[in-house]
Amino acid sequence: MHPGPQGQQTVVRWTAPSSGTFNISGRFEGIAGGHATTDVHVMHNSTSIFDGYVNGLGSVVPYSMQRTVTAGDTIDFVVGDGGNAYWSDSTGLGATITGQSVAQGGSGTGIQWLVTDQLGTPRMVFDQTGSFASVKRHDYLPFGEELFVGAGGRTEGQGYAQVYSVSDGNRQKFTQKERDNETGLDYFGARYYSSMQGRFTSPDEFKGGPEELFGRVDPHDPLFYADTAEPQSLNKYHYCLNNPLRYIDPDGHQTTVADRLRNAASRVRDAAATLVRAAEPIINGASSAMAEDNGLSENPGPQSSVGRSIGHGFAALQSVTEIVTGFATAVAGGGEAGLTAPACASGVGCAAPAVGVGGSRGWGRSIDSWGRSRG
Repeated sequence: MHPGPQGQQTVVRWTAPSSGTFNISGRFEGIAGGHATTDVHVMHNSTSIFDGYVNGLGSVVPYSMQRTVTAGDTIDFVVGDGGNAYWSDSTGLGATITGQSVAQGGSGTGIQWLVTDQLGTPRMVFDQTGSFASVKRHDYLPFGEELFVGAGGRTEGQGYAQVYSVSDGNRQKFTQKERDNETGLDYFGARYYSSMQGRFTSPDEFKGGPEELFGRVDPHDPLFYADTAEPQSLNKYHYCLNNPLRYIDPDGHQTTVADRLRNAASRVRDAAATLVRAAEPIINGASSAMAEDNGLSENPGPQSSVGRSIGHGFAALQSVTEIVTGFATAVAGGGEAGLTAPACASGVGCAAPAVGVGGSRGWGRSIDSWGRSRG
């Protein structure tokens, strides 16, 4: 640290990221030649909390203190010239600031509350006081790129950070995935994701892709890894089918929409199969009963009494309709009138001999209630 030639002080400043109690320790050390005296200070918001002098080369002035601060407070490490102008040039500084843990009897500055949005992304970070004055804010573009101070009017006073700052120590970023500070990539478990590109840095290694189809696909199908109902799944580097405002990727393998679509389709298939299984005996019974009453071969499938009752009912209705039609024809027409129902052994809906008015046979035959002829 080098003070100015006309008494200017040199300052190294630390800004408290959150409220709490901090341990501040370190030392000032003379590293300049000669026997110059240098005044050194530690200041909390311009109030001195430590003062000392470094007397020449090799002189060491240690300090150690505990200080309760509010988020945004400043701790300054100051080196003056001691009234010796340039003779006090070059003073070394070593400083360590740590938050005091609960076990040490402090206020537990390590506790932070994350307030997330609908995707699980932490948008606000509160300390243990819950004060809005110390809140840290994080905003993101749709694919997870973070917005910092200067973007869209965001300021430090609102709680936003400078570019790539880790002032609140929170590494859980977009959808709560840990972001690497050096590469800016998010770790999704199976692979890394680049929020700046909106793509994973490597393809999904599973052959089933978004649907994990595996053995359920045709091995000759060139699209075996994709779901043709979701065209975005053709790209194995895609993130959430290119719909990041609605879906999340929990493990880097697939999207939740694929899971939901597969589960929903499975439920629909199961419901349809159950309905078919329940209706099949009824349909078989009804068709078999009608076939039996009309002298036709029956359905060999499983049948239910309900279905057979329905079938007999339709056959009886068919017989009554044909008998009424036959009588109407007999009364209205001359000569012979025939009922059109097919002949059968049961007599239900069966053919009847011609009846009519006039002719050599006249009313020589009558028809019973089932349409069977009697002499």
